[in-house]
Amino acid sequence: MVCDLDNFLFTFITPILPEILETRLQQPASRIQTLTSLILAMNALVSIILAPVTGYLADKLSSRNGLLIAAWVANMLGTAVTAWATTLTVLIIGRLIQTVAGSVIWIVGMAMLANAAGTRHLSKAFGVAVLLVSAGLLTGPAVSAALYKFVSYPVMWSSAFIVLLIGLILQLLVLEPRGGGAHVSSHPKDWDTGDEEHDTTRTRSRETQTQTLDATDPLLPSSPAAEARTYHTTTDATQPPSPAASSITQEENIYWLILRKKRVAAGLLGDTLLAIVIASFEATIPLHIREVFHWDSFHAGLLFLLLQAPTLVLVVPVGGLKDRFGLRYPVSLGFVLLAPSLVLLGLPGQEFWGMMMGGHSGRVVYLGALVAIGVWRTLILGYGGVEVLNGANELADEKPGIFGSNGGYSRTFSLSNATWKGGMFIGPLVSGALTEAVGYFYMNLFLGMTIIFRAWTRIPCAPRPTRTSAAWSGIIVLAGGTGGFGRYLAEAITSSPDYAVAILTRSKAPIWTSHPKITTHQTDYTAASLLPILNTTRATTLLSLIRCSNDIYLPLHTHLLDACIASQTCKRLIPSEWAGNVDDFPLLPRSYGLTRAPFREILRARAASHHIEWTLVNHGWYMDYFLAEHKSYIAYVPGEFPIDPQTWTYRVEGDGEAPHITVRVPGVTLRVCTVCRKELRGLHEVAGRPFKREYRSVEQIEHDVEQHPTPSDDPNIALPELEECTIKGAICCPREKALRQKEEIFAGMEFVGLEELLVRAEREGFN
Repeated sequence: MVCDLDNFLFTFITPILPEILETRLQQPASRIQTLTSLILAMNALVSIILAPVTGYLADKLSSRNGLLIAAWVANMLGTAVTAWATTLTVLIIGRLIQTVAGSVIWIVGMAMLANAAGTRHLSKAFGVAVLLVSAGLLTGPAVSAALYKFVSYPVMWSSAFIVLLIGLILQLLVLEPRGGGAHVSSHPKDWDTGDEEHDTTRTRSRETQTQTLDATDPLLPSSPAAEARTYHTTTDATQPPSPAASSITQEENIYWLILRKKRVAAGLLGDTLLAIVIASFEATIPLHIREVFHWDSFHAGLLFLLLQAPTLVLVVPVGGLKDRFGLRYPVSLGFVLLAPSLVLLGLPGQEFWGMMMGGHSGRVVYLGALVAIGVWRTLILGYGGVEVLNGANELADEKPGIFGSNGGYSRTFSLSNATWKGGMFIGPLVSGALTEAVGYFYMNLFLGMTIIFRAWTRIPCAPRPTRTSAAWSGIIVLAGGTGGFGRYLAEAITSSPDYAVAILTRSKAPIWTSHPKITTHQTDYTAASLLPILNTTRATTLLSLIRCSNDIYLPLHTHLLDACIASQTCKRLIPSEWAGNVDDFPLLPRSYGLTRAPFREILRARAASHHIEWTLVNHGWYMDYFLAEHKSYIAYVPGEFPIDPQTWTYRVEGDGEAPHITVRVPGVTLRVCTVCRKELRGLHEVAGRPFKREYRSVEQIEHDVEQHPTPSDDPNIALPELEECTIKGAICCPREKALRQKEEIFAGMEFVGLEELLVRAEREGFN
């Protein structure tokens, strides 16, 4: 909306500029075309110079809204200077102030829009933006021309000040949600042993997952959050910038990296050509229609209205088509049809086959050509902006952290703004010079030939967008998700038509991640590295599968929390937790009591105030341990699970009375959760197949726990600590709570007892 009002003001002066120069500033008629072109080109040139600076500052500031408010105030000052100008110098100064303010409003406003829209809806979002901008471009010239002709010069400018006041009020009302002052820690640590993805044999059931204690909301909501939150982060001044991010930005130029992408370069070139055409209209139409049709500034305003009207009607549906089918064909068609329409626009007033095309027929041709151009330009509008933002998303994917914690949409969009303004700078100069040198018709013919040449040049943009991880309704991010349990989760999540997976990893992703709904992202797990990934993918949930029982756990998961707080959309965090009864046994296993328990307290203290939903899941023992090793992604570790399917043995620990909870892995991730309290000592009678019985006494287990605790540098929990959890009943969730959540969360899902599961396994083939 604010971009709409800004463009209203920017084009407000266009149809009346020749008359202001001639009547108010007393400039000679012979200089009007040249001065008009120079003033319009000057505004574009200043915007080109300012664009990179504006983009850089906007990405560095924690609050963009304050910058926009200042820009609106500056715009009011520039408009006042322009309105009361009585000399050419003062008029130029006023327009310069307006240009500076307008450049800030346009770049920062569009960057905020791109942040909110996400990759999937970029074309539609730009369509809505262009709709509003077109409304401003359409009404600005029409209002100024009508008020200037039928009322007075002061009243005309009074309407501009009313629009400025509305824009300032709207900007003051904008609420920019923040990341709650999240401190993005910048100290990268070398977590070599803590990353489960390095060794799939260590990817076990304890690398867990999901739902808030006593929470009833499903993990995968029926529809994702409709409103993306804007974010900001603050960095502790005592901490140095993250080497992972700063080293990249110091060594590599962001603008150059984006411009090297062919689709971006093609989009910016197309934008430049379209801007040249549009700018030529602003510089030549008012004078041309006065000479050929004897129309005044009021008629010029109506013609600009006619030019913008088709865009106002068609831009949103055309944007939807671009999102669905890609940019190449609509943009190519727009260029092909635009060229002959430009030639037709130049015919009135030109001698054609011995006849001067003027009068009624000339007016019909001129008006028809303008309407046609308005339609064809709709197919092209937004081309460069969408491609440059897509290029930024690709770059953030390729080089996580390159844009820093605040993202890089402002700097990125400044490229689009600079090339567009480049066209607006070249357009008036070229069209004005050609019109004076060879005439209006040949000027349009030259532009048409240039457009035709561009149309026949292959446009290297995706012909039809495939749905990438950033384009699905909900994105579940799996931190350290390259292990066995991560694979189960990825398969279950991607089986949904509405969800996709983004996997975080330190190293090269395994082959199974080459799935159309799975993307992989390398990270060092600092918040500065994580945040751009969460924002780029438009993640909704961050789920940690990183299994470590040492001092790596707490800082790593604190970084995950910081990234979620600062993220625009990722407001659900599922830490890697112990799979037992954390309510009654929060400090078991012992090694986890020093890592998971402190982080739970951090979550309780920080999450709610920053609107972060978090949860823990107790899944006990995975039933996939019952499967033969070659039938399960869960790696086989002898002695870890009481039942060994490889040797058909079961181990009784303590008195054998401790209850257990077991679940199938796909059930945890998708739908089936099985609760059972079957005593292990009775398993030798199940399904008619004998089990070999082993026994570990309470004394043996307690002795081993005291003598052989998990070393502080070991990422895996020692087996005696698991056995201690078993004999103390810490493996099983309280029955009442499990049954209550079964009804609240898993209603309609099948629950299978352990005995029934073994019968099915025997019947369907266990080995």
